[in-house]
Amino acid sequence: MKLYFHPMSTTSRTVMLFCTEANISIEPVVVDLMTGEHMKEPFVSLNPNAQVPVLADNDFVLTECSAILKYLADKVESPAYPRDLMKRARVNERIYDPQDTVEQTCPENRRNDAAQKNRPARKHRQHGSIQQAHQKRREQMNDDGQ
Repeated sequence: MKLYFHPMSTTSRTVMLFCTEANISIEPVVVDLMTGEHMKEPFVSLNPNAQVPVLADNDFVLTECSAILKYLADKVESPAYPRDLMKRARVNERIYDPQDTVEQTCPENRRNDAAQKNRPARKHRQHGSIQQAHQKRREQMNDDGQ
């Protein structure tokens, strides 16, 4: 298995730490974010969102930290991701992408309602708004029969 990552990426470090803790053998591949390697081929072929980490297990590729962690935990039957449905639900409850909550948790992002209304929508680097990016991904998944 190859793990494409960058040491500065907090989500990459999470996966690396889990692999170390669970004794999972991976081939680490550093993607140099400082030179923009993540925005170029061949990396964008692996992850069109141009973000790390990415796990490649033969022909199977995962591009989201929480999905990678869950996949690896299941693969090695880690006690960190229990089989019991309720215990697993608690783990899932605590696994989140920090970017999803940054606007709610950072004081500088909590402005009055008027300022929020005048604030432009967050943009996704390739697809316009984040909502458009999610819609495009859903359409791709439907086209692929997922």
